Amino acid sequence: MGHKTGIVLAHLNICSLRNKINEITQICLTENIHVLALSETHLDSTFENSMLNVDGYRLYRRDRNQNGGGVAFYVKENIVATLKSELMSRDIEVIWLQINLPFSKPTLVGCCYRPPSSNAEYLQKICENMEMVSNKCGEMFLLGDFNIDWFSKKSFLFEKIITMANTCNLKQVMTQPTRIAMDNSSKSACIDHIYTNVPDLCFQAVSIGVGCSDHNLIAITKQTKMPKSGGRIMYRRSYKHFNPNLFIDDIKSSNWSTVVQEIDVNASLNTFMETFGKIVEKHAPLRKRTVKSNSAPWLDEELLSLMKRRDNAKKVASNSKHVEDYTNYRILRNRVTKLNFLKKKEYFGQKICGSMNDSKRLWKVLQELMCKKTKTFNLNMEIGGIIVSKPFDIANHLNDFFINKVEKLRSSMVVQDISSPCQNIQLTMENKACSLVFDTVSEDNVQDLLLSLPDDKTPGIDYIDGKILKIVANVLDKPICHIFNRALISGVFPDQWKQSKIIPLIKDEKSEFTASNCRPVHVLPVLSKIFERLIFNQMLHYFISNDLFTSAQHAYRPGHSTNTALVHMVDQWLTHLDDKKYVGAVLLDFTAAFDVIDHDILLAKLKCYGFSQLSLSLIRNYLNGRTQKVLFNGSLSETKFMSCGVPQGSCLGPLLFSVFVNDMSQEMRNAEVVLYADDATVFCASATVPELNTALQNQLNLVTNWVKLNKLVLNTSKTKCIVFRTKYLLNAPCYLNLRIDNSLVEQVTKTKLLGIKLDDQLSWTDQINHIVSKMGRGIALARRCVQY
Repeated sequence: MGHKTGIVLAHLNICSLRNKINEITQICLTENIHVLALSETHLDSTFENSMLNVDGYRLYRRDRNQNGGGVAFYVKENIVATLKSELMSRDIEVIWLQINLPFSKPTLVGCCYRPPSSNAEYLQKICENMEMVSNKCGEMFLLGDFNIDWFSKKSFLFEKIITMANTCNLKQVMTQPTRIAMDNSSKSACIDHIYTNVPDLCFQAVSIGVGCSDHNLIAITKQTKMPKSGGRIMYRRSYKHFNPNLFIDDIKSSNWSTVVQEIDVNASLNTFMETFGKIVEKHAPLRKRTVKSNSAPWLDEELLSLMKRRDNAKKVASNSKHVEDYTNYRILRNRVTKLNFLKKKEYFGQKICGSMNDSKRLWKVLQELMCKKTKTFNLNMEIGGIIVSKPFDIANHLNDFFINKVEKLRSSMVVQDISSPCQNIQLTMENKACSLVFDTVSEDNVQDLLLSLPDDKTPGIDYIDGKILKIVANVLDKPICHIFNRALISGVFPDQWKQSKIIPLIKDEKSEFTASNCRPVHVLPVLSKIFERLIFNQMLHYFISNDLFTSAQHAYRPGHSTNTALVHMVDQWLTHLDDKKYVGAVLLDFTAAFDVIDHDILLAKLKCYGFSQLSLSLIRNYLNGRTQKVLFNGSLSETKFMSCGVPQGSCLGPLLFSVFVNDMSQEMRNAEVVLYADDATVFCASATVPELNTALQNQLNLVTNWVKLNKLVLNTSKTKCIVFRTKYLLNAPCYLNLRIDNSLVEQVTKTKLLGIKLDDQLSWTDQINHIVSKMGRGIALARRCVQY
């Protein structure tokens, strides 16, 4: 069903979604549904969204978390939808979305479930919610199972809801039976309704029998222009006709002497990539493909055919009302359930048996069985009030946002003398006589690094992956080694390796798809990552062997981790608490920490740490002239230049950031700071709350000055403070008044630090409950999977 000129809204009482994902997938595809509302989903927190994935759709849900109930939406991924939590009443089962389409007003779409056992007060609350929503919007649709028969005109419930619908200028447009009687002892009823205030813009609502529920699917099409749905686009190399022996022969027969004879590293790399790229394209050509992942690969023709027979049997039974026809339908329904289970069991059984000798491959199969999938987001975006569907335009918008965000932060900073941030480091290095000169590497080193590459490493903008480099590691080690050494000797980082492909990762899948809800991750050329690893290893060895890392830093130091950082802090806090003191901690949060690093300050600090001029030249060249393109749905944006920052997604970037903040702890007076990469926690202890407030404020002032001096930015809205105390001090007031410049630091009683949940009594109750809940979900998931 469905008209090409409109959006199809549908509802189905699914009576437990848990084992009916196959059915929902088929219904969405067959009926061309854009927004599917579901009632009686019977879900709880042990069912993650990834376990309920329907390809091409996003899931929004509201669970009852008790027996039965629950409402949800599946929305096609080319439609911009926002969950409207403020419209949802706690007292009734209802969920609301705002749908934004090109050339249309925003439309509110709701799904409601009224249990048949509920009283008149429950219906009154539904009516109040309808009235409240109708007063806030232009176009509105409310679909659901109301358990009120539209054919029973004289019932109290009917009169109540029709009165409210008229008051809200809503019309109930479903006039066909939605729950079909299977025998003559009962009557068919219209208990699933569609309410709207724009009936004139809609085609006639329809009721369609489906075999997976005793309710019919109800649907309505609203006339509007729909955005194109081209699916997810991806570029990958095709290994369909790849012959490794022929590929190696072509590599061996090529002339690499021009690469190793070239002194200029950029010219050498360009020659290498031109020759190597042609051979790779010949044997493993780059192909554009539309991603059509199958959420139920075991769903074959046999099972589909049986599902159709079951659906037809239901139609026959509902028309004839004969017991024999209903019995036939039930037999076919049970056969579908059993065959689906057997097909799924056979599919995963074969994959698990074929992966028993490969733990990595086995884990992938288990993840597929547990439906562990990465977050996906809308293919369209609202930009300036307009729905944009072209991937190139969205990619450019994201790229502009990422660059402009950093530029705005930089423009708000006060320019400081770059020599002043290095004073602490100069004091540290007074008694140290060390210098870092990057050593050249051997062909064996290069070959080992190439062979250690994972096959599934995401390729950079050149689409040269680790799999193909590993195949020729013992053939190309010489020219690649020459390029690496020319870069180290000349202090020049090749321009091709400074091109980043940005993958936007959504931060919160429950929030709207906007540029501010995306995190940029840099994907660099694989050869660039290998060269960075060489630099990383030498830098890390230099800092560790010369004891240049502060003891406050728990990242990149042997024997140190988030565990040691947490153990150290908690041990200090407990010691102070044993002395009947208050302990105050400020959890600092940096805004765009990696992206705003000032190159001049970083280089000045590296010089103080003993980097030679040639080593500084290489790092300076690595940082300067970097470019980025955003990849969105197969389309690359225009090129943008990065004026500051270190690339996220690189191995060298986090190390450079840790070196950048390494001297922060030297600013502390009568307090301590613990660092782990871009996480920083400042804490101190005092006998009284006023003393604690004064001490922490003094430390915050020092931190704030250091941050400004180093041209970083503190996120005052995410920076929190907490006071730890014993039960002995629990009843005493302990409110802090800490400020960063003019912004008040929020005080909390519970927080999350380095992945651990803490409360102000260090009771560990929240962390234990979190782990128990997580284990419970895992056990429940394992229990469901063990049958396969």
